Parts: sequence; structure tokens; C-alpha cells
Amino acid sequence: MGQMDAYRLLGDDERAATHARSVIHISTGPDGTEISPMRVAEARLTLGVAAARTGEIEEAIGMGTKALEANRKSLLSLL
Repeated sequence: MGQMDAYRLLGDDERAATHARSVIHISTGPDGTEISPMRVAEARLTLGVAAARTGEIEEAIGMGTKALEANRKSLLSLL
């Protein structure tokens, strides 16, 4: 479990969001290509959870939707 996930589970939304934004930045190439789409999706879900907990429902829905629309690949599709 990464720091982003740990902070989210502990309810420290500010730190979780900071780490989530860092994950998105690190996992996105200069041309905007997501190098690690699964991790970016997880980071967006973390941002969505943090937004929901602070009452920013539209932001939460937007982040959740964007996370689920991502070009994610699960282990079974990689085999």
C-alpha cells in the first residue's frame, strides 16, 4: 500500500490528495499520455473520496467518472 492509500484510509484527506496529485504528475508523460493508467485511476479515486468527504460532490463525481473511464488494464487482461 502506498502513502496515498494509507492517508486515504486514515482519513487524512489533505495528505492523500497531495500524494494523489503527485502520482498523477509522475505517471503522466510530457505529451499527456498516462504511463501508468491504473495508478492514475487510483489517484483520481482518492481525489474523489477526498472531495466527497469535504462536501464537494460534483468534484467527487467528476473524479470518479474520469477514473472509471480511464484506459485501465487489469492483471487478467495482461496475461
